[in-house]
Amino acid sequence: NITSMIFQYLITLSDYGDAINTFYSNLSRLINYFNPVVGFYIYTLSSKTFRNEMKCMFMEAIKFILTKLGLEKFIPSQREQTGGTMVTKA
Repeated sequence: NITSMIFQYLITLSDYGDAINTFYSNLSRLINYFNPVVGFYIYTLSSKTFRNEMKCMFMEAIKFILTKLGLEKFIPSQREQTGGTMVTKA
């Protein structure tokens, strides 16, 4: 029975064997979480379009939250860059 073999192995581990088992378990978890996160960082670092879309998404989320809380006066104003100076739209 494979279950009894696994439990027998787990019960007879020394402290050193237990530490190795814990290390490999944590390493496999790290690799498991690493895969989906890498794409986000690669796109963020390499794509200006992706960064701009992320900024727009965060600004929309901030506007939505502040509007729902009744704090519209704290919504950041839109800015345009013209000729090297920042101009705020009214």
